[in-house]
Amino acid sequence: GIEVDSAGLVAHTWGTELRFEGAGFEEGAVYRAAFRDDAGRLTPAGEFLGTGEDEMTCQLQSALLRADVTAVVVRDEAGRTVLSSAL
Repeated sequence: GIEVDSAGLVAHTWGTELRFEGAGFEEGAVYRAAFRDDAGRLTPAGEFLGTGEDEMTCQLQSALLRADVTAVVVRDEAGRTVLSSAL
């Protein structure tokens, strides 16, 4: 299964960066990250390819300001949520 070893958000003047390290994302599959705001809207934060059991480091970015981010959501190719965290 999916394992996230570390994760964090970095506030920038231009938006928010999501940094995480993890493994278990299906090799070659496309995953899409997004940030949810307090109105429930999702703002894209980038895409990445799964690396299977190999550890990966991702740095994804969005124009949504950190003060407006209420949750992080990662979905698989079928649109299923595979990771989420309320902030």
